[in-house]
Amino acid sequence: MNGPGYYREAERLLAEAQTSTGHYHSEQDAISTLLAALAHATLAQAAATALGTTGLDSRSWTAVAGTKYSGG
Repeated sequence: MNGPGYYREAERLLAEAQTSTGHYHSEQDAISTLLAALAHATLAQAAATALGTTGLDSRSWTAVAGTKYSGG
């Protein structure tokens, strides 16, 4: 998953937590969904921050994000 994918998943999970209150069997289910949304949002922020890196940092972020280094 890339940065935009993490962002979209965070938004989806937040919407799920907000709109399907009857869907949850317990408060713990809602908390788990919100924590997953937070994790995805954090990963999206890390990916966005990495866009401004150069050199070795850029290549490292590209490798960990699962994308191919395009050179330059």
